[in-house]
Amino acid sequence: QSTNRVSVIQQNNRRLWEKLCTFLASREPVFIQACLITLTPLLVPNAFLPRSSPALIGALSSLVPPLANVLESCREKQKQLLLLNSEEAMDLDDPILTTYDQSTEL
Repeated sequence: QSTNRVSVIQQNNRRLWEKLCTFLASREPVFIQACLITLTPLLVPNAFLPRSSPALIGALSSLVPPLANVLESCREKQKQLLLLNSEEAMDLDDPILTTYDQSTEL
C-alpha cells in the first residue's frame, strides 16, 4: 500500500510541476526570474539532506527538463525580440542617413 501512495504522490507532484511550468511559460521574463529566485531553494538539495541520495537526485532531476524547456523558450523569445528591435532601430536610422547624405551633396 505504501508503494501505491508513493506512486500517487509522484504523479501528483509531476502534474503540479507541469502546471507550474505551463504557468511560467505564459508569463514575462521578469516574472519568471522572480519565480526562479523563489524556486531555487527547492531545486538545490538542502544542506541537511545527503546529496548522494538516489531518491533526492532522481526527484530533482525529473524537475529540470520541463523548467529547462520554459527557460529555453523564454531565451528564444528574448533573442527574437532583440533581433526585431535591432532591425527596427536600423530602419529608423536609414532615413536619417539618407537625409544627411542628400544635404551633404548640396
